[in-house]
Amino acid sequence: MLACGIFAAISGSSPVTVIAIGSIMFPMLLKGGYREDYSIGVLSSAGGLGIIIPPSIPMIVFAIIVGYVPAVADKGGVDVAQLFKAGILPGLFIASMLSLYTLYANWPRPGEPISTVDPSDPLLQGSYVGGVAHTLRRGFLSLMLPVLVLGGIYGLFNLNFIGIDFSIAFTVTEAAAVAVVYALFVELVIYREMPLRKVPGVFTQSAIMMGSLFLIIVLAISLNLFFSWEELPERATEWMVAHVDSKLGFLIIVNIFLLLLGCVMDILSAILIVAPLLAPIAMSYGIHPIHFGIMFIVNLELGYLTPPMGINLFVASTVFKRDLITVIKAVLPFLLVMLFCLIVIVWVPELSLLLVDD
Repeated sequence: MLACGIFAAISGSSPVTVIAIGSIMFPMLLKGGYREDYSIGVLSSAGGLGIIIPPSIPMIVFAIIVGYVPAVADKGGVDVAQLFKAGILPGLFIASMLSLYTLYANWPRPGEPISTVDPSDPLLQGSYVGGVAHTLRRGFLSLMLPVLVLGGIYGLFNLNFIGIDFSIAFTVTEAAAVAVVYALFVELVIYREMPLRKVPGVFTQSAIMMGSLFLIIVLAISLNLFFSWEELPERATEWMVAHVDSKLGFLIIVNIFLLLLGCVMDILSAILIVAPLLAPIAMSYGIHPIHFGIMFIVNLELGYLTPPMGINLFVASTVFKRDLITVIKAVLPFLLVMLFCLIVIVWVPELSLLLVDD
């Protein structure tokens, strides 16, 4: 689960995490004596941690899109760095609950004992500590990429506290540029795993991907501006306030709506279309926009695992070569744990706002 959470946070994609980590770990978990349903469930669900643990692409998109809403912009907008900070504790809380369920589900470990593993397997040669140390040495520079990105965003590269006038800090946009330069340097100069002739192709693929994303964002922002001109958020707020007289009632309604929305809509589409309408209504009930953002993203995180359109379910079915019903049954316990976590996150806003600067 830790590997899935870190990989998804770096890649920004839960389905890609299921493919990358799942294809490697699924046969190893089965060799280690873990039940098939547990192995499918943990690898399918843990990737969702990446969209709540920073850096998170949905958080960046949420801050940009919701920041254009006048009612939110007048209150200072939604800062990406603050949203990143707000996601740390909820992300750790969800990971902890999933880990506790893992201990419960595998203590004592059911299935085949670890001793049934073939000792001649190349993956098991040498000591465990030695293997981990060797892998860490090989991957150290790659592992430093998220440290560089997050450290710069949060301003952690600061030596003023020991009397040295040195500090490095950058915005989320600048962090993206720094990450590209660092990754190119490590790949081309240190590891030399990517030939220089392939760099133009990488730039071309990235430009096509970003161009399509920019087109979607431009259209979404235009749609949101149209909503603002037609005063749809204000009308929706008035209607909601007139029919729902309590903050608790609104939270129940909006969370049920978001859970159902996650069953049929991708998270980025939901952020682009729905978040600008709901954010002003949430603020009218006294809900902090940062807390609402975390609540919104966690709701849609569950959508990766809910039929009929939960994309992780289809990806897992393909990667693990199991039918969709088998995957859904395997994911269900993890989905219930995450639903409990969602209730806690909604009910206890301090969990999201504790690390946020006022």
